[in-house]
Amino acid sequence: MNNTKLGIEYLPKSFWKTTSTDIISIKERRIGVIDGPISRRLFDYFDEYKNFTSENDEYSTNAHSAIVSSIIKDIYLPSKLYVTQVECEGSNNSEESIMKALEWLVIEKKVEIINISLGFYNNCNGGCLWDKRFKKLNDLYNVIIVVSGGNTNEYHKNDSISCPGCAKTAITVGALNLEFNIDKEMNLKPIPQLNKPDIYANGYINITISNGDVWKREGTSFSSPIIVGLIAKYYDEIVQTPEFTQIKNFLSSIDLFLNKKGLYSEKNKIKEIFKPKLKELEKENSCYLNKENIISFLTELTPIKEKKATS
Repeated sequence: MNNTKLGIEYLPKSFWKTTSTDIISIKERRIGVIDGPISRRLFDYFDEYKNFTSENDEYSTNAHSAIVSSIIKDIYLPSKLYVTQVECEGSNNSEESIMKALEWLVIEKKVEIINISLGFYNNCNGGCLWDKRFKKLNDLYNVIIVVSGGNTNEYHKNDSISCPGCAKTAITVGALNLEFNIDKEMNLKPIPQLNKPDIYANGYINITISNGDVWKREGTSFSSPIIVGLIAKYYDEIVQTPEFTQIKNFLSSIDLFLNKKGLYSEKNKIKEIFKPKLKELEKENSCYLNKENIISFLTELTPIKEKKATS
């Protein structure tokens, strides 16, 4: 097998990198990826792969799923990745394939977190079946589902967040531009009544391959795996009882908070800031998988201003 691998370079790199091994779980986390075909030439660090389409994907050159998986693995190395293909090259995703992938990942592989970097342009207000489906999986299996909010394109400039990102139970991720502001040119329209997207992460990445070439990629597809990686990395710090009714901000916010303050290399200072905050959350009984708590904690510490990207 070709040894070419993806090396994800975030912008800026220190913004997303591990801050201190003293406060990060080293436990293995089982993570599912629902995407298109994966290029094994670029990424083969997954533990299992299953194709839910009729397409022969053995020699796929599509880099999308490889990039998404690589981001998760880069942020949290102990991840056990279960990668699924639910769409063919250039074809629309199948809802039936996504449901089969979800069942396989959750029931058979017992994953704890799932990344979905695809969707349907339905201009949905959250009243579709996806929220019911996700809620059932959350209630029965305590799985955390993270979905990209979707991107604008020539045909969908005024659409709202795509399905299944519209699901209230999902953690929906929007994209930040190079200045780490909300990029209105990239993101689909928010759904205010649902507070969607729930959270933002940088949507611009550089991918360096073995021959030195740098690919520039952008989109919410690459924002959601950043959040997945951060959730996996700090999972133990927020989860004392794995209940989905609580999970997302605490994990991701710690990285953003510490690095934004320029403390990512000062381990003693990190512990000084981190431990009181953790104790405070424990007193409030907030150390759970609480989507609302995690999101609000993150946005409170790192306020994001809306700014339209200029061309």
